[in-house]
Amino acid sequence: MRTPSEWQAIMHPAPVMFRPQQRFAPPDAFFERQQILLVARVTPAATGDARSQDVRRVTLHEGILSVDYQYRAPLATAGFLVTNSLLVAIPKLKAPPARIQLIENGRVICSVVSAS
Repeated sequence: MRTPSEWQAIMHPAPVMFRPQQRFAPPDAFFERQQILLVARVTPAATGDARSQDVRRVTLHEGILSVDYQYRAPLATAGFLVTNSLLVAIPKLKAPPARIQLIENGRVICSVVSAS
């Protein structure tokens, strides 16, 4: 997401009760120097507050943007599925990377050619 309007279109932020003035997006100035890469996956819902995904590192090398993260399956599940997501802030790029690859637990699980 490179602009506030892209954030709106993708995230569909909605206010919740008792906080109608709360902002549900980064400040507009955030998008002047940064952009957000969204990585999402459907997983079993965990009981408790355990985090299932942690970013290890993000690199840009020879046109390939790599997101290396750790995924831990929940030990106890709530019996339904949820969409877990990582929102990774990266510096604003002059041009999209040629390829984006996701590295989960040390293994490339997805490699996508960027649209120009």
